[in-house]
Amino acid sequence: MPENYPDETRATARVGNLDIEILHGRSADGSAEHLAIRVEAVPSFAAFGRMIELSNPFLFWMRFAGLAWTPWLPALQPPTKRLEDKSDSAD
Repeated sequence: MPENYPDETRATARVGNLDIEILHGRSADGSAEHLAIRVEAVPSFAAFGRMIELSNPFLFWMRFAGLAWTPWLPALQPPTKRLEDKSDSAD
């Protein structure tokens, strides 16, 4: 396909260290359509996998759960002040 083929659409994005390119177009005779998606990671996917292997996912989930529950923990404690009975205070 020529470099500047009129029916070719290209979209590129960079998300963090990930390059994504999507190419859509038609064949030169117009009888077929193609879609290509290219994903490139820097560092490589293998390096990312090694990083995940070295990390401790259990510790990550413990910290995540702790942060998620922190705002709710005070609501689970019993009240420290007793409510006064209003019927006794009217006398």
